Amino acid sequence: MVFLVALIVLTFALALLNLLLTYGIIRRLNLSHPALADVKPLLPDEDIGDFETATTRGKSLSGAQLRGTTTVGFFTPGCQPCEEKLPAFVEFAQANIGNALAVIVANSSAEADPMVARTEKFADVVVEPYGGPVCSAFAITGTPVVMTLNERRVVQIGLPAKAA
Repeated sequence: MVFLVALIVLTFALALLNLLLTYGIIRRLNLSHPALADVKPLLPDEDIGDFETATTRGKSLSGAQLRGTTTVGFFTPGCQPCEEKLPAFVEFAQANIGNALAVIVANSSAEADPMVARTEKFADVVVEPYGGPVCSAFAITGTPVVMTLNERRVVQIGLPAKAA
């Protein structure tokens, strides 16, 4: 009987410790991106905001330059879902050169280099942290996200369907 009580107390203590650690992690994540707390994601039929930035090749890029149909993908190094979606984005960009923009959300260019190398041949690439000009214009708070624009208006979330 004493063993059973001790086991229950130990289980309760471990559950409480787990809860406190989880709370601390969530609080820390919220504090690391306070500017993103009130950001609402863009939906189809909404326009992106204005931005000005430079690509990894030094080309100036602004929201006003996104003409026609453009597919924009946001990916983060070390993010498993991003790694899984990136090949489909690269395949799409390769088939539609000139109509794709890859935004690698990273704190340093060294961290982003492997993803840049995979996308730069087929798409314009921008490297910036969360809250950067492109992430802000698209209201990005997490990755992966892929959007298709017509001019500056979101027409689809996700990659376009392959032509038959």
